[in-house]
Amino acid sequence: MKQFVASWLVLALTSHLSAAENALYSELISVGVRMSSGKAVELPPPTLADGLSAAEQQTAIKQIAGASHPLEALTRRSVVAPFVLKITNVDAATNQPYTTYRLDLWFVAYGNFERTSDEQFLKQQFEAEVNTSADSSSPELRPLSPADLAARHISLTADQRVFAGKLVLFDRVRLNLALLGQQTRSADSVLVAVAPDRRFDADAQYPNRWQKLLRDEATKLQVGPQQPYQGAGGYVKATRLAEPAGAVFIEYHMVFEEPRAWFDGANLLRSKLPLVCQDGVRKFRRRVAGQ
Repeated sequence: MKQFVASWLVLALTSHLSAAENALYSELISVGVRMSSGKAVELPPPTLADGLSAAEQQTAIKQIAGASHPLEALTRRSVVAPFVLKITNVDAATNQPYTTYRLDLWFVAYGNFERTSDEQFLKQQFEAEVNTSADSSSPELRPLSPADLAARHISLTADQRVFAGKLVLFDRVRLNLALLGQQTRSADSVLVAVAPDRRFDADAQYPNRWQKLLRDEATKLQVGPQQPYQGAGGYVKATRLAEPAGAVFIEYHMVFEEPRAWFDGANLLRSKLPLVCQDGVRKFRRRVAGQ
């Protein structure tokens, strides 16, 4: 899932649209992310709206702060400053083949705000997060070319892109996905919304599918049959803070389904996410600071 989270950042575009024009983001917070059950799970609006004063920004951040994460600690200029992570089980029914989670992550980084919306920087962010997969091939998401899209009779607006390829989760599951991304920029923020592109659900080359990875007694890799996967979506927003100087407020909001067959019902993903997020936050802070 770290690779999936990191993949959002690589979908930076070069448009300068108003927030109201980001159709994908609007759909995520108003209609919601469609799950396999047919249920739609709405995402919350950003904690920090555009155009807030320094005092208003601090008031908003205090709403997600707490006794163990006061405002002063969250805005501390340190790679190891705390972050706030909330993982919510959206559907706790035990008899369902999927578990639906909502993940909300907030933290502050210090550095050049313009780097957070620079496409090359975000591409390096993604590549640094992706490790060698279980089948000894490097996971990859690549932007689909106009020719790729034309062959599928798909048209995009100027502010959209599709990235497609494979990701591997904990050497146990291979995800093949085509992700639609749309970016919004303002003077003091950048927002990237991402969701699987349903037009690729049955695509011959980039179908939205998952496969289980197993090893037999001889440790030979066995790849399971393809299963459909569409239940995910979210956005990340970076907002320049008026105070302290040089501070950037980062917030992730995402919903995703975890098929119980991924880890045989074990709570592997949720148990690992806090450490995965801690590692990702620290790396992000170092890179934004140019370390």
